[in-house]
Amino acid sequence: MNKKYDEIVKLPCDKLAQTMSDITYLYEETRVPKQHYKKFLDECVQEELDTIVNNRILEVYVKTIKQIIEESPLLFVKALMCIDKKINPSSMRPYEQQALIVCASQFVEGKKKVQYLDDSVYELFDEIINNGTKRILELSDDEDETNDKELN
Repeated sequence: MNKKYDEIVKLPCDKLAQTMSDITYLYEETRVPKQHYKKFLDECVQEELDTIVNNRILEVYVKTIKQIIEESPLLFVKALMCIDKKINPSSMRPYEQQALIVCASQFVEGKKKVQYLDDSVYELFDEIINNGTKRILELSDDEDETNDKELN
């Protein structure tokens, strides 16, 4: 017995887009124009490949950073500080080295769970996860309008 999927995948792009739009409407009467799906279906596969490659590279970065943190959290924090403070480790001055050792040691020893980015980055991330980017853009537009009014 055939299922809906078996029939849908055989449709030409235009009819598939319309079917997807109709199916979406069945979910809480959400209207998405056929053109949205048609544009998505007409996109080149190259864009998908770029996304896949970028995700694989990101995966390698994450694994590498986790491994570095496990092997030497102190050196990892020192490396971050060198990057932030624009210190070249090969030409580091004695006072820079001393400050780096003390600060990194206190940072690593003083915290069980290390957070490497500012809270505002995580708050924005959570906001986008929960509400999507459209809400963030609306809030940004509201702030711009408020700032414009204050200037006038």
